[in-house]
Amino acid sequence: RVQSAAEAQLALDRLVQVVRRPIDASPDHASADAASVTEEMPTSAMGLDRDRDEDGDARDDDIFGSAAGTPGDVLRLSASVGATLYPQDGGEAETLMRHAAHALYRVKRSGRDGVQFFDVEKRRSREAQAQAALRVQQALEAGELCLHYQPKLDLVTGELLGAEALLRWRHPQRGLLAPAAFLPSVERSGMAAALGHWVLEQALAQCGRWQAEGLELTLSVNISPRHLAAPDFPARLAALLARHPEVPPQRLVLELLESSALDDVVLARRLLTDCKRLGLWLAMDDFGTGYATLSVLKQLPLDQLKIDRSFVQTMLVDPQDRALVQGVIALAGQFGCELVAEGVESAAHARALVEMGCRVGQGSGLCEPLPPQALLDWARQRGAVARGREKPPQAIT
Repeated sequence: RVQSAAEAQLALDRLVQVVRRPIDASPDHASADAASVTEEMPTSAMGLDRDRDEDGDARDDDIFGSAAGTPGDVLRLSASVGATLYPQDGGEAETLMRHAAHALYRVKRSGRDGVQFFDVEKRRSREAQAQAALRVQQALEAGELCLHYQPKLDLVTGELLGAEALLRWRHPQRGLLAPAAFLPSVERSGMAAALGHWVLEQALAQCGRWQAEGLELTLSVNISPRHLAAPDFPARLAALLARHPEVPPQRLVLELLESSALDDVVLARRLLTDCKRLGLWLAMDDFGTGYATLSVLKQLPLDQLKIDRSFVQTMLVDPQDRALVQGVIALAGQFGCELVAEGVESAAHARALVEMGCRVGQGSGLCEPLPPQALLDWARQRGAVARGREKPPQAIT
């Protein structure tokens, strides 16, 4: 039993010496470079192979398994090894040590007791993603990000029912960019929640401006998994709605991906239930493309299902996709959910959807996403006055 910090250091010193002896005796060993005794020991070795040794070469088990004791104690040892290769990963000792430390950090994060090699390509990829996310942050601060809005129409009457807010980037060199060009890097960064909050703020403000112009629309906003998973998401959403009292909560629809609920269904249900209590609507976007089961769907307080565009676009020529669309329509009816079809590209698509029982849609065949003023002008030209909901959002008890 260690009685003091001094005794602990002596015990650690002895343990490291015991560990070093079989390492020094290893035929692949070149040098042990520990200048001081700590829980981390730099060393170098000859003949390492990234593919072979990262799987946990048996030599490491032999070396550390044999270093099993200090005087009076028997210990079972394990090793977390971060490795880097010279000269592939760098030519300077300081650079190699930094890379090995980074690899060691990854081993410890994954549960310790393993070998991890520094991966130059992964590091470059992470750095590129970080730079891309930083550029989006700068674009947000510079006012280069904006929202366009795609109308949702009654496929029978042509009536304007609502719109979906879609993020765009007015890039100085590349022109107007759709989300696929920049959102993946944001979702993997720490700014997903901040950007999502900005989108909600802008959408609510625009909804209020349209109402002042006489155009009352239900507005849908996409919520990323990371944004939804923020513990304060319901509270921040409530604060946003309070800042825009001119917009009734039932005019806001939060569109969620199936993946938002799969990691922790209980947490997702709690967060979504808190949001529902604010009076807004919840929709599952791109339904059918993920892995949500019926049991998951049953647990979530959803008001709307959106049929993914990939099924709608090909349903006229692919019997399987048509069957999938029919299945989603039937499922929505059983769960009491409103239905919206994405990817309506032609009058033939619209007619087929109506025949199957879906009469709300959006897509390029109806109207492309438009800037706010262009959408207002488009609605006025059509003499559009959006009607209210046929039913309120499902109550939460």
